[in-house]
Amino acid sequence: LPLIVSGADDRQVKLWRISETNAWEVDTFRGHLNNVSCALFHPRQDLVISNGEDKTIRVWDQNRRTCLHTFRKESDRFWILAVHPTINLIAAGHDTGMIVFKLQRERPPFAMSEGNLFFVKESYIRSMSFETARDSPLLMIQRNSSQGMGSAYGGSLGDMYGGQSDAPPAQTTPARSMSYNSQEHCVLLNHVSNGGTY
Repeated sequence: LPLIVSGADDRQVKLWRISETNAWEVDTFRGHLNNVSCALFHPRQDLVISNGEDKTIRVWDQNRRTCLHTFRKESDRFWILAVHPTINLIAAGHDTGMIVFKLQRERPPFAMSEGNLFFVKESYIRSMSFETARDSPLLMIQRNSSQGMGSAYGGSLGDMYGGQSDAPPAQTTPARSMSYNSQEHCVLLNHVSNGGTY
């Protein structure tokens, strides 16, 4: 059965399942501090985007029911949202105008070393040789459970031809930058999470 999303003066964003004759509440996203003005589904990702009179735009993970991002505008309340169906653009109308922004960077993090380009694509660190223009996956990015925050990632490219991991790809915000140490064959990915950079 299809889902619909709603936002209202109760400061909540709700998911509803609908049939021909009924609608019933499936789940609730809580976090807005004032009336919710608009809520919609992202056309290509499992996200719900909402805005409201609390001067925020919030991006929610539809599957985990958690807030992934909060964008604030200190002086204006938000009233309306629109998401482009094919391009990574979102428009939001507020008291004094409109803003257009992107949820994610379109250029992946990368590093170059000795005729190779290392980059992140679809939860993998990949390598492309400048000589052959051949692209190959090197290492799956996965959650490092030994970290207290559970949001740090790492790995050695020296073991890139070792055993395969059965762990699912990491579910986190995309990496913002990458550094490569050619002496130790290690990659460091930096990403923004929980209000800080890791």
